[in-house]
Amino acid sequence: MTVAPSTTSVLWSDALLAAAMMAVDPAGLGGIHVRARSGPVRDRWLELAAGIAGRDIPVRRIAAGIAETRLTGGLDLGLTLESGRPVVESGVLAAANGGLVVLAMAERVEASSAAIIGMALDEGAVRIERDGLSKIEPAQFALIALDEGIEDERLAPVLADRLGLRIDLSGVTWPDTHGIAAKLDIGAARLLLPSVVVPDSLIDALCALALSAGVLSMRASLHLVRAARACAALRGVAVAGVEDGSVALRVVLGMAASVPEDAPGPADDAQVDEAPRNEADKEQEELSTEALRDMLVEAVKAELPKHLLAGMETGARSQRQGVAGRAGALRNRARRGRAIGTSDKPPAPGARLDVLATLRNAAPWQRIRAEAAAVGDGRLRKLQIRKSDFRYLRFQEKTGTTAIFAVDASGSAAVERLAETKGAIELLLAECYVRRDQVALISFRGKSSETLLEPTRSLVRAKRSLSALPGGGGTPLASGILATLALAVRSSQKGQSVVAVFLTDGRGNVALDGGTIKSQVLGDMQMAAKAFRANAIRSIVIDTAMRPQARAEVLARDLGAEYLALPRGGARAVAYEIGARMAPP
Repeated sequence: MTVAPSTTSVLWSDALLAAAMMAVDPAGLGGIHVRARSGPVRDRWLELAAGIAGRDIPVRRIAAGIAETRLTGGLDLGLTLESGRPVVESGVLAAANGGLVVLAMAERVEASSAAIIGMALDEGAVRIERDGLSKIEPAQFALIALDEGIEDERLAPVLADRLGLRIDLSGVTWPDTHGIAAKLDIGAARLLLPSVVVPDSLIDALCALALSAGVLSMRASLHLVRAARACAALRGVAVAGVEDGSVALRVVLGMAASVPEDAPGPADDAQVDEAPRNEADKEQEELSTEALRDMLVEAVKAELPKHLLAGMETGARSQRQGVAGRAGALRNRARRGRAIGTSDKPPAPGARLDVLATLRNAAPWQRIRAEAAAVGDGRLRKLQIRKSDFRYLRFQEKTGTTAIFAVDASGSAAVERLAETKGAIELLLAECYVRRDQVALISFRGKSSETLLEPTRSLVRAKRSLSALPGGGGTPLASGILATLALAVRSSQKGQSVVAVFLTDGRGNVALDGGTIKSQVLGDMQMAAKAFRANAIRSIVIDTAMRPQARAEVLARDLGAEYLALPRGGARAVAYEIGARMAPP
């Protein structure tokens, strides 16, 4: 009687197998994308992966916020100033040549750093093009990207596409890591790898399954084939088979294992392995692509949760479409925030001088400048810095979003609209604690408009203002538009991204001077809408009438706003629609 392995033990076995496959073919597979939180399980796997790759290879651990100069290398400032000539300092990637690079918190790596690492993986070299230097250094390494992302945090596509292996240690427990690992001869597998053949029918089946799973990248298909070759080399066979293709599907496409009770145990596997290899090879060569595809599906069916392919297709689609953030726009001419580089001119008034970048720019010219200065006045200065050497820090600041609610509080239906607005604002404010979003409230009724709530993230303050919001009277729509415009301009000047939300049926009946002459009311509304549209402010007109009104749609067109009819939307519907549009364009 055999005992089926548990799901977590299979996950751990696949994780160790992926480390062995990376050690056999690091250049072809690129590395491993590891989904796991920091803890003893991940530390245990990293220790074993480094041992499998080889004790004598260099291992470099880097953080997601590493500077580009540390990755590629550049001018060694101390030695350059001391010697008077440019001295190149190698970066982390060049120092890891022939070894491993472990990238911690890889989901937060900057796009520029991800691009540098991706280029090094493709070319097997790193380029130094800065500080007047131009040099190419070898940098052939395998990358282990430790992904601790939650919710919408994802590994940068430029890295995810180049890492051929994917494992997930989230469900692995500490006792599972103490199982006896299979003894694999990595050296022999490396020697055998060049002679391993993957039949065309198996290649076609693997590519077809990758496409059916929604994976459109050609690299994924190449990684599947290379993983099958590496697995075959580890088994000591010269022709990759269905078993190797099954392993490749798991560790390349990131399929989670889920072994049922009737899965074959080790004894059953041993009986299969005893079959004559020559006959198995002949049978496989005679199989068609369709038959091989069916065999692969059956081989991994016992190790996959239900509806996995559908879920993978959905995930691939969401990765292609991207996920809109809600943290506001990015300003590149800010005085504070995250440093994104340097400039030879002040990017903004009061910009800070980058002393190290200035010294790096001046260092290569010290000997020439010193000789020129000695000839000119007979004195030798140790350090010559000129205005052209100055480099200024450039910052990128992430701004928030301000949602301005302009509420039509007139008429008999105002109570219903105000109740929806109060609920929507409270729902949005509940999310503002984790973002830099703010909300403001403008009410227009009677003969004028009133700013009841300045932009705020305070839920208590908002509730106090909302509780005293009055209703009834005429509809001074033009006054409400101009008040919203003034508040939007002030918020924009403070660096905020603005979304103006008009909740109205579009039936204005009060002019700016308080009169009710129809022609004057219409003229004021058109003038206010024209001024609002000229400022190109993102806006939404929510038609709150019981039936969609043509006037509200015309108002949206005049404002350059999006028209949204929600006659019975309720607070949650309004909050959802507005929250989805609080991302910058």
